[in-house]
Amino acid sequence: AIFEGVDSRFKFVVLSFANGGKTDTFPAVFMRVDVSDLDMFPAADSVNLTIPLIKKLSPTSFSIMEFKAQGDVDIAEKMVRFPMLYNDSTGWNCELYGEELNMTRSAGSFVTHRTKSPVYEGGMIWQFEKDYSEPRYWVKEADLRSTFKQKRIKRIDDLTYLPRDLKNDYEVDRIAIRKIARNTDTRTLISTILPPFCFAGNSLSVHFPFFHSADSYNDLRYSRSELLVLCSFLNSFVLDYALRSRMSANLNLFYLYQLPVPRLVESERMFRAIASRASKLICTAEEFDEFARKVGLGSHKNGVTDPQKRLVLRAELDALVAQAYDLTAEEFAHILSTFPLVPQEVRTFTLNTFRATLPTVDDKVVHELINGLETDKVEFKEGAAYNTQRNQKSPDMIRNLLREVAAFLNSGGGNVILGVTDSGKVVGISDDLQHADPKKKNRDGYELFLRNSISGKLGTIQSSNCKISFHKIDNLEVCRIFVPASPTPVYLDGNLIIRDGTSSRQLSTQEAADFVSLHWRQV
Repeated sequence: AIFEGVDSRFKFVVLSFANGGKTDTFPAVFMRVDVSDLDMFPAADSVNLTIPLIKKLSPTSFSIMEFKAQGDVDIAEKMVRFPMLYNDSTGWNCELYGEELNMTRSAGSFVTHRTKSPVYEGGMIWQFEKDYSEPRYWVKEADLRSTFKQKRIKRIDDLTYLPRDLKNDYEVDRIAIRKIARNTDTRTLISTILPPFCFAGNSLSVHFPFFHSADSYNDLRYSRSELLVLCSFLNSFVLDYALRSRMSANLNLFYLYQLPVPRLVESERMFRAIASRASKLICTAEEFDEFARKVGLGSHKNGVTDPQKRLVLRAELDALVAQAYDLTAEEFAHILSTFPLVPQEVRTFTLNTFRATLPTVDDKVVHELINGLETDKVEFKEGAAYNTQRNQKSPDMIRNLLREVAAFLNSGGGNVILGVTDSGKVVGISDDLQHADPKKKNRDGYELFLRNSISGKLGTIQSSNCKISFHKIDNLEVCRIFVPASPTPVYLDGNLIIRDGTSSRQLSTQEAADFVSLHWRQV
């Protein structure tokens, strides 16, 4: 029970032996210095650890992390379900430089006048910021080109020739992580993305951007959107909390590599929600114009520099990351409480954002419907009022919606989800809310617009039978219209429309007569 000054591997052996090997669970307490505490062990403040948890937290050394409360253990159990940052083929498998440019050995290459290649040091970056302070040094890229190329050649497996097009690591965007950090600082895990043709000093770790393979030596490990998502996880309160419980000072690769990080993929909506927000935080300088174009932001001019707006984006990112780890509001509140130097108003705002975006049971149902893509019972529409291609309100939008509602009414019922593209991408209904009812630009006005439209074309009874609800999906608002089966045929402008697979179809006069006879025999 008392571990002060005892080797971590010995701790594990002692506990396993004391447990008699009968169960994987054992009690433990930490930070005790009084031998008399043994008389009260296990006590009310003991935590219950499991051997599988210890192996997952520290697979190479089986070292035991110090937990203050059982809640910390429960959070750890949730986090270790995800792959470690490095050396796990199911995860990011992110390999980092221990040192890209040594500030002492490379000092002869430094100049104090501005060139296109600044030398980045740890103090120059902050979370999502590359210009936290000004550079002290620059280099002439040509002076280091050959040296870096030789380093790359040595890393590439089975390389039998020198490719002319071989790129140096510094020619592309890279994740950078500050190495000088303490678990008592405001934040410990500090990361951003560095633009091409800059260099990182030895107080930063940067990732190897290319594969070390002869047949894919210029292939990037991650897309730019993936870099944004990974950077967001690294800068999150959740992952910072996990790191702070393991280290005290100086962030080495051993601690980084064992951090559990979900490997989201680009087809997932949460991936897109995270990447879109992070792009606005990262792409705020001209050097990121190419980056911004590749991730759909356009240019650095669409990045966000206003501090309050950046705070909102940061809070939304932290909320999304906490949801990725499947944390409860109570667990996230506990994590935030372990950052006493972060202003209380920032922690409160972040927690409130998490609570506001936490999906309800109904949200999860809609999320599953979207995940299942369009079916004979599910139809997606980007909106009911505003045409994004024409940048204006369009009557075609509501006509198309009414066609689908009529089809479901005649075909056993279904769901129309507004704010989603045909491919299942959630885009939200923010534009629709502004244009559906100019006098009432909110949910009430939107629902009134929908019900009046359905009532005017399909009947008041049909309008009242449809259930309209609003849901948060990946921090974007969508609207679900649940359409029940109609007990009588429903005609749109005199036409009978039915659901045929994943689309609607207007029936001919004879088809309509046959369909009505078959489905509504009493009519």
